[in-house]
Amino acid sequence: MKNIGNETLIHEIMDKFDFFQDFTDEEKSQMIGLKNNISSFEDGEKIICQGDIDFAIFLVMEGEAIVAKEEAPTIHFLELKAGDIFGELSLLGKRLRSANVTSKGGTKTLKMEGLFLDSMPPAIQNKFKDHFIKGFIKRIDWMNQRILSIKEELNDVYTLVNEPINWLDEKNESRHKQLSSQLEDLISTAQTLLSKQ
Repeated sequence: MKNIGNETLIHEIMDKFDFFQDFTDEEKSQMIGLKNNISSFEDGEKIICQGDIDFAIFLVMEGEAIVAKEEAPTIHFLELKAGDIFGELSLLGKRLRSANVTSKGGTKTLKMEGLFLDSMPPAIQNKFKDHFIKGFIKRIDWMNQRILSIKEELNDVYTLVNEPINWLDEKNESRHKQLSSQLEDLISTAQTLLSKQ
């Protein structure tokens, strides 16, 4: 990770990205006074580590990043692109980082120390919260699409498993029924997740 600190550059970034379009020049100047920095990350380098105590939020300036859990590192349940904000769950909930965020192909971020936001006027805090809500909605939409895709894949597998196979002996037929039951449970779980979105 390479850090770059430059107030003029940070102001230019704020003028460039939609996230800051609702902020006045005076509000941007107040935020520049916070503990902010620009960081560059190499491909595969972690930007956020699951379990860390850190209340900073990040804006992706360039490149992409992927979000994954330690428990399933190969499953990327969110993909971040330029203009996306991340890290706000830890700030709002004052809790440990819930996932890893890793640079994909090289990433540049603006890091804003979240605890300093608490010292900002209510108007600035409310604008941040409004943007966080928009980000949550975007992520829910993305996850809904992923759940639908998984459900379709499970249905395809379920159909294949349940096609009549006449040559199965009694032992294999028992295993076949067990697999069918497990797939039904997976499909039910996917449907439950989808209904809660």
